[in-house]
Amino acid sequence: MLKNRVSQEELQGFSELRRAGIPLDEAVVEEIETAPRGLVIRPSGNVAENCVFDLDSGGAGYMLAAAIYNASKRIHWAHEARLELLWPESDFRWLENPLGKIPREYDYWFPPPGPAGFDPAVVLNHRLRHGCKLYPDDCLEGLLLGVGQSPIPDHYVDRQGLKMRLSIYDEKGNRYASDVILRVSREQRRGRQQAKGSLRRGRELFAKHA
Repeated sequence: MLKNRVSQEELQGFSELRRAGIPLDEAVVEEIETAPRGLVIRPSGNVAENCVFDLDSGGAGYMLAAAIYNASKRIHWAHEARLELLWPESDFRWLENPLGKIPREYDYWFPPPGPAGFDPAVVLNHRLRHGCKLYPDDCLEGLLLGVGQSPIPDHYVDRQGLKMRLSIYDEKGNRYASDVILRVSREQRRGRQQAKGSLRRGRELFAKHA
């Protein structure tokens, strides 16, 4: 008897086996692929909406756009999002709902110098935290905004695309995952380096004329 949910990893595995020339029972594969699959995560948005960037605090900000589609024949609740990073991070968190802060705020804001003024209507953070009900064929789309204390490692350069893993959990703890590509933005770091360089050159000029 076939199980009632097939993970995206398993579906990708079938494609990899085909490319490797390994024979498969196509009738069984087709039956599995057309079985109810639960939640499907699709990256969305443009390059500017899928990025990781330096913060003044020394940590990093994370912004990604995603669409969560209920490909099954039953109701699902999308409950929690997790992002698997490429470097150690002990304190990653999604930004809090501004409407729940004291004093109340009305938009999502990243710490400086990150972008600010995100309307909660386009952000998924608070919707997933309380559980979002998805009927069959429903699609939930928006931004996920997070921050971490660890810096982007030095060997990742500006505008480099990084493959990370986004997972969504449903009300039963089932995990659905997809790869996402985040572009590195090191504009703030470049600004700090240029400022340090200007200060150093100023000191050298001053020393010459002293």
